[in-house]
Amino acid sequence: MKNDGKKMNAEIIKAVEEASQVWITAFNGRNAADCASVYSKDAIMKAEPFGEYKGRKAIQEFWQGLIVKSISDVKYTNIKYQVESDDVVKLSASWTMMVGSGDDKKMIGGEIYEEKWERTEEGWKLTFDHFEQKENFTPRFFKASQSKSEATEEQTPSPSSSIPHVGHPS
Repeated sequence: MKNDGKKMNAEIIKAVEEASQVWITAFNGRNAADCASVYSKDAIMKAEPFGEYKGRKAIQEFWQGLIVKSISDVKYTNIKYQVESDDVVKLSASWTMMVGSGDDKKMIGGEIYEEKWERTEEGWKLTFDHFEQKENFTPRFFKASQSKSEATEEQTPSPSSSIPHVGHPS
């Protein structure tokens, strides 16, 4: 269903902003379960250069591997919303986050090419998420061979191996 009203678009965008803020707050609070809760059960996340993740469980394990240690303070800038209907909004933006601690702390960033938010019975959920990390940071649980492959719920690294490593990829 298409909508043409600016007021309705503003209300829809506000609802998506609030849903997106739930994810940002969860990430900055290092809570992977809450990060994953904003995704639909069958969501697809394309995380360049790491791979593609299908389903809330695989997505949660990905986020757990990143936030378990020394990653925080994600911020979105240059946010753009495209209201496609009363029930679908696409978001694009640039992002930054802090990696490391103490003297090793640095800022990295990238692009969100598309977050597709859809209104569901559970509220606004991410059904598709495509982003790219553009700075030199590769968590060690991602092997070069995995970065080009698809990871599904069965192929995701175990939480014990999901400890990020700050530095240049080898």
